[in-house]
Amino acid sequence: MNFKDSNAWIDDEMIAFVIKDIISKLIINDGEIKYAYNRIAQNDVEISFIWENDTQKAFRTYKICTNNI
Repeated sequence: MNFKDSNAWIDDEMIAFVIKDIISKLIINDGEIKYAYNRIAQNDVEISFIWENDTQKAFRTYKICTNNI
């Protein structure tokens, strides 16, 4: 995380770290995981994951925010 004008902001390295951390905790025997992120603001990011195989699909979105000082 970085600071700019005394406020925390989420950089691309932090987003990549969070994505890798979440994927490393998943146990997937069948199917694949796709993900995308949407930067709403410098301190506000949504990360979406889709897991799917031939017969099932699951979708999850996480919102990550930092507080303003």
